[in-house]
Amino acid sequence: MRKAQEKLLKSAEKRHMSQMQISLLSREDLTIQELQAAMDYFIAQYIYLPEYLNGDMFAEEAEQWIKFLKNNKNKITTTFEYKRLMNAFLPSYEKDNLIGNRKKIKLFKMYRYLSLILPAYINKDIDISISILLKAYKFMLNRNFSSWHISTILRPMILNESYRKNSIGWKLTIYPSLMDEYLYNGKESFLYFLAVETNILSDFFPEEKEFEKLYNYDKHSFLFKKNELSNYFIIRDHYKINQNYLLTIKKENYPIIGLIETFCQENNLKPYNKNNGIYTTWQTWQLMEPNREEILKECYKLLGEGFTTKIPAFYFGISINSNFFITVSYIEYKSIYIGANNDNGWKVNEASSEYDFTILPDGRLFKKRKKVNKLFPLSMKTFIYLYGKQNICGSFMGLLSEYFCNKNLFYNDVIRDFVNAKPAMPITFNEVAEYHSRAEMLHKKYKTSLKMNIKWNKINLNLSYLIIKAYHIVEPNKSRQILLQQKETALVNEGNYNIKAMLRPYEYIKNLLHKIIYENEMKKINREDLEAKYRKEILEEIQTDVLPDEYEKWIEERIEAELPGMHDVDLSRTIKDYVSMCRQSKSKIRLDIYSIKQLEKLHGKIACTPNNYRKKTQEVKVPINSKFLPLRDILPPEFEWIKTRKRLILETEMQHHCVWSYASDITQDKCAIYSFTDTRAEYTVDGIPRRYTIEFKCRKNGVYFVEQVQGKYDRVNARNMNQYIQSLLEQYMKNKT
Repeated sequence: MRKAQEKLLKSAEKRHMSQMQISLLSREDLTIQELQAAMDYFIAQYIYLPEYLNGDMFAEEAEQWIKFLKNNKNKITTTFEYKRLMNAFLPSYEKDNLIGNRKKIKLFKMYRYLSLILPAYINKDIDISISILLKAYKFMLNRNFSSWHISTILRPMILNESYRKNSIGWKLTIYPSLMDEYLYNGKESFLYFLAVETNILSDFFPEEKEFEKLYNYDKHSFLFKKNELSNYFIIRDHYKINQNYLLTIKKENYPIIGLIETFCQENNLKPYNKNNGIYTTWQTWQLMEPNREEILKECYKLLGEGFTTKIPAFYFGISINSNFFITVSYIEYKSIYIGANNDNGWKVNEASSEYDFTILPDGRLFKKRKKVNKLFPLSMKTFIYLYGKQNICGSFMGLLSEYFCNKNLFYNDVIRDFVNAKPAMPITFNEVAEYHSRAEMLHKKYKTSLKMNIKWNKINLNLSYLIIKAYHIVEPNKSRQILLQQKETALVNEGNYNIKAMLRPYEYIKNLLHKIIYENEMKKINREDLEAKYRKEILEEIQTDVLPDEYEKWIEERIEAELPGMHDVDLSRTIKDYVSMCRQSKSKIRLDIYSIKQLEKLHGKIACTPNNYRKKTQEVKVPINSKFLPLRDILPPEFEWIKTRKRLILETEMQHHCVWSYASDITQDKCAIYSFTDTRAEYTVDGIPRRYTIEFKCRKNGVYFVEQVQGKYDRVNARNMNQYIQSLLEQYMKNKT
């Protein structure tokens, strides 16, 4: 075996090449030059195509190359031709985009044609680069262009003397998007049209995606005809797309563009660049209450120096870019700085909320999510939030609302439903256009609605959504009958529906249970006697005049106080725990609960059932950077921070309450659970030592507070314990400030 060949084989073994590759490099019938070309190809593809861990595919490519050479040996006359063919089939300095593709033979044959046959027909005086043609051909072949497309592009470049002189082939590599988007999509070739029919390509220097404005994707055709060329292009130093003419056409095809342009003009939104053919506008920030501006100016004159005030402000801007996409920006600020050296004496501070969305020429609305370079349909929730603003942003959203309502009257119903109730139903603004009534939407989106005997067209969409989603989480028969009878939108407005969609029906069930229990407990009270009693009491004790609303509020509070456990916080917490435990244990929720005692009995039953808390308790993992870390230093060492699932279950068993159901809240860093044993009975009411389970929470400003303190069976009076812990937290805050 030749020494050079032995070196190649040793190198192949060190690189752990496949047996097929080594077998090919061992062949005695190949020259060292051929073996080296194969080796260079193998190494290059390991670099550019690391996903191919098996080298057999590379070996198969080299076998194809050898087979072609042997079959065409009598046609290859020069060393130069041989090297060109070898480099064409086995690239050693770039990625092989056609690996395993039958089209590779076409590339091989075309290289022979261009490098050998073509020069015989070309006058040597003509300036044409064959390498440009080869590169353009390979570029198109790699992107699956049809033979018709390739022929359409190369024919004028090869046969037409004027285009060879202009050497237009280089533009193929500069504007790959042209080839990908236009030559591949349709039988009409925009590049061919410009190059051959209009002879302006050599003087046309657009951005890569600028051609999109001249192409109709729906019909796969271009907007202009040959005799309309002067309308679409402006001739200066070079050809430039006539943006104003295109905008006029877009206004005819997509009225929303003209509508928004008129809105900008009527609201004095100034063009960002008057020379720009695309209408770009912006609006600098404004005060939420414009009438305060003059007051602030007077304050600045009196003080003689800059100052910051917590008066809110906002920014609103609209722009129509070169692709006719409309971008709307709305930012709210918490405060402004007033001073002569900043932006005409004003400067905004602390953005509290920021919204950006895009309107496509056909009117669809999309929002770009942060950290994801992708557009997503704008939610109805976001649309309604901006629609409700009492400023220019709200006026603009009103304009969009009117535009879409004229196209589809169902938008009227949906917008009204989302204005009158908190947005609970996850639906996009664009989606509404697909339907014509509430019933049609609900039946197509949620099959459960088909088996419910409800007139959906007469119910708010958000309430309908919550009823449908709650149907399978409540007990059959009585509870479902109670659910299906709900017609009030007020309950929807009482909930917090910023949570995940899967949790929203549980939020609604909590409010519904509270309403049912409260109304039934109130029925047990002789309201007329109590009202008379408390009216008499207030008149005897207070000597001054009592306002009517003072009567009503005070009497209502006194009546509620007559019901043990009816305190709003206590009842809400018990309902929350009951619903949460049902969800985690996958038990159906009962709605036929008519008293606090009945609720407590159900709560205790599900809380203290071993099969529930031993099997259903979720994993407990306190975050490493938990916001409750400083709390450990605030509390005395005898307070135990519960951080594991096992310890949480043990606390449940010792205390006979539902602390096991707080596992997910601990993991999500929503709360911290501590356990404390008052061995000396310092904080008990009856002087008996007891264990307490404490739930801590944290406000947005970093202030800790006690959410609840529970003893055994949730029945121990923990007032003194609560006061003690609260004093520790207050002392910490004093020392901190």
